[in-house]
Amino acid sequence: SPEVTIHDKEFTPAEVADLCAELQDPASRLVELKLWKTKFTPTALAVFADSLSKNESLTHLQIRDCNLGDDGAAKMANVLRRTSTLEVLSLRANSIGVQGLHAISDALVSNTKSNLELLSLGDNRLTEEGMHILLTCSTLNRTLKGIAVYGHTMNDKQAKRFWKTAGKT
Repeated sequence: SPEVTIHDKEFTPAEVADLCAELQDPASRLVELKLWKTKFTPTALAVFADSLSKNESLTHLQIRDCNLGDDGAAKMANVLRRTSTLEVLSLRANSIGVQGLHAISDALVSNTKSNLELLSLGDNRLTEEGMHILLTCSTLNRTLKGIAVYGHTMNDKQAKRFWKTAGKT
């Protein structure tokens, strides 16, 4: 099937292996994968991320409310360094902070073969510093057309600094 949605799941090692086999299959027609409230062990997430980086069909990936944190964001950054097929990546509600944003931003800037157009990072732990990291990334990446950061607020002073910086890029 070209689209798979999995939610409220705690993967067993065998299930992770099956998903990874599908992702690495050169004949795979999977173009959209949605994982919502899905639990990975750190080892399983590393194996899954490695499989994602080898996939040649996936264009849309949503990993939502899976508690990736900065370590998981770093694993997804490794995917972004190597993939050229992803066009949309949603990492919404995964407790990603500044460290994870640095990893994602660095990956998006360094991968000249990236085709990512939309990055969704809403409902994470974005700070003013994190917003500036994303702003810099958006100006340096040639394909990124939008970064969704809904669910975050800035006070007036932070917003003025942000827009002042945005005007300089």
